Amino acid sequence: TQPATQPAPRPELSEETEQKEPGAKSYNPQSLTSLPALMLEELFAFWPEASGLARFAESCKALEAFVLERRKVFRLGRSCAQAGVEPEMVVSRISRHSHLSELDLSGYAALTSSTGALLDRALAGSCLRALRLRGCKAMSDVAVRRLLTRCPLVEVLDLLEIPRLSNKALDVPLKALRVLGAGSLGRDVVAEKPRAREVNISSTAPAGLPRQQPKSSVRLTSALLARLAQHPDQGQAGGAPLTHAVLPNCFDIEMLPHLPSTLRHLDLRGSALQMQDSSLGSKPLAGCSQLSVLCLGGNAFLSCAALLAIVASLPSSTQLHVLDLSGTRFDSHGAISLPVMQSALTHLRLAGCPGVRNQGLAAVLGGLRSLEVLDVAACSLETPSATRDYPKGGADAATPGGISPSLRLLGVGQTELVSCLEATRRAVAALAPKAHVVPGSLDIFGGYSELPPRLL
Repeated sequence: TQPATQPAPRPELSEETEQKEPGAKSYNPQSLTSLPALMLEELFAFWPEASGLARFAESCKALEAFVLERRKVFRLGRSCAQAGVEPEMVVSRISRHSHLSELDLSGYAALTSSTGALLDRALAGSCLRALRLRGCKAMSDVAVRRLLTRCPLVEVLDLLEIPRLSNKALDVPLKALRVLGAGSLGRDVVAEKPRAREVNISSTAPAGLPRQQPKSSVRLTSALLARLAQHPDQGQAGGAPLTHAVLPNCFDIEMLPHLPSTLRHLDLRGSALQMQDSSLGSKPLAGCSQLSVLCLGGNAFLSCAALLAIVASLPSSTQLHVLDLSGTRFDSHGAISLPVMQSALTHLRLAGCPGVRNQGLAAVLGGLRSLEVLDVAACSLETPSATRDYPKGGADAATPGGISPSLRLLGVGQTELVSCLEATRRAVAALAPKAHVVPGSLDIFGGYSELPPRLL
């Protein structure tokens, strides 16, 4: 018997032999760093998210330089802002971005006036369109003005929650500025000692409205708004095509000056606006033909007649969509007149107006057919039994969809309506079938978590 023959071992092929073998595929591995910039741009177009680019930037210095050269937004995360990262490291990182269009350092308390000089040099020659320094409490007028000098094309400027700012901080040409936020969004507190020029409203204000002075120490005045309303080429600093002015709790704003004609959103809550009875015929908003959002909440010095006069001063063709008169002396008589003046309102806030009673609520629900959000928290509203009178407020109860078919949210906190919430909801359902009754107050602007704001 012959032994079984073993198959002959296959000879090992060298690398050269494999490459020469017919039909064999050759591979030439390459790294991303060896690809041309045009090919990398095509590759990253399939992953445009900032998180994806950040992961590539961490792989090597070549890709990091490629990403930083093309990144347009630098946003310091909240964790970094609160972790005590040295300003020198942050500024060094910013300086490596050559095409920044948005810089967000919100909440970075370590950015002081002295370290702001480093940032000033890093932004030399930049083309920033949005600068957000909200909560950088150590910044001063000089530091802010120096930064703005380096950003002549800025369109969105967020300086909220920076104390001690005055008009000098913005005394630079801002010919492209559209959105401005400055002041404080903090709650009002009862003033310990009123200033000499303060009007004593204890005898004129309704019960429940204490003398209030904001915590904010911002010193922005009406002169800033007047200067921004100038022509961009007028004066040393000139004006700006301002569309959004958010200046909450700027207690030094005592009058409404001539405002920019481009203005669409004006928030002067917590100011010290005053208007005598002899001035009710003036038209402070006559030039605001594009205004759609107006917030005068917390202006306790303005009477109901003065508030109505300000609203009535708008051009006849201008229709407001959002109106906030919370915490003022607005009353039911004003609520009855309001639908005649502004019938296109979609958001109305009357929270903290003790003069607003069920009669005023009925007029608002019956007269504003487009109303979507209504806040009457802390008003003098009675129990739901009074809702039987609501259909008489200006609309027929048999109207399809109720007298307020578009209403989505109704805030009734701190009123008698909360004590029997389910009965209130049943009564409101007959008037506004789509409405959700909230046993609290409503924040129409979402706390201005972003500028421009998103409405509730």
